[in-house]
Amino acid sequence: MNASNRKGFRGYMGTRMGLERSTPQHIQQLVMRDYCQKHGMTYLLAAVEYRMPGCTMILDAVLSELHHIEGIVMYSLALFPQAREKRMEMYRKLLATSCSLHAAVENITISDWETAMHLEDNWLVQEVMQSQSPDIITYLKQWDNTHAAT
Repeated sequence: MNASNRKGFRGYMGTRMGLERSTPQHIQQLVMRDYCQKHGMTYLLAAVEYRMPGCTMILDAVLSELHHIEGIVMYSLALFPQAREKRMEMYRKLLATSCSLHAAVENITISDWETAMHLEDNWLVQEVMQSQSPDIITYLKQWDNTHAAT
């Protein structure tokens, strides 16, 4: 199937907490639909990931249909796989099939390696911050509050 025969962007949303936040499914659906409408994209109903921590079974199924769709519109970057290897595999599959991935909440589109690697830099910073002890985070917040631009 060639790229001109592909129709629409498959929605992808979750039910578990991601980056310490959770949003009801009907709200996720509205946000993705609105995003697609604003960008002139045909929205295909969303696949919903299982609730188990770290599960990507439904995302894997969506990635397997890339030859039939134009890409994926995720509710948020918070739904990206937690493991770097899984994210890299996701990027490879998307870009190998000339598809794009959209994060509706953040208004981000991934359609090339440069953007994907920029996001990976952000994930690295997040992982470093999460690995810090609460004492260090408290200290940094206090330092920021007393030394922020005045």
